[in-house]
Amino acid sequence: MVRGGLAYDESPVQAIYRTARLPDNDRTWLTAGGQYRFANGLTLDFGAAYIWIAGASINDNGHPSNTAAYGLLSGQYDSNTVILSGQLKMEF
Repeated sequence: MVRGGLAYDESPVQAIYRTARLPDNDRTWLTAGGQYRFANGLTLDFGAAYIWIAGASINDNGHPSNTAAYGLLSGQYDSNTVILSGQLKMEF
């Protein structure tokens, strides 16, 4: 058996609250997986997911009333993640 999917997650973090500690943005998931049944009651399940976050910007001054004292972090980032999983099941 073969499985696959595509998903789009909207971030709960609004752009004005995005910081270096919470650099979240909308993300896209591409997934694939499968199952193989062996003859002796063994089943192997496996899967993979690739997640990417593109073009998130940060413009954080640390404190809204005093940029000079707290500094300014300004920039843009891209992020990618790979998740691999597997399971072996034995029926007896």
